[in-house]
Amino acid sequence: MAEGLEVGAVVRWRHVMRGGYGYEEQVPGMVAAIGPQRVQIRVRVRDGREVNRWVKAEHLMRPERGKEG
Repeated sequence: MAEGLEVGAVVRWRHVMRGGYGYEEQVPGMVAAIGPQRVQIRVRVRDGREVNRWVKAEHLMRPERGKEG
């Protein structure tokens, strides 16, 4: 399910906001844990705090070389 992902990997979460009408936002994050059905990532929210979110692996992508962050 989470092929190519390991704890500590830098990823981009393709997040569709609730009521976003298909608009997709790419949120930078880091893999914190890998579960049997979902992947836990650590992301920064608007007020600067870091939080963990469980997401489906198919909603994650690796950033292009040199574009991390």
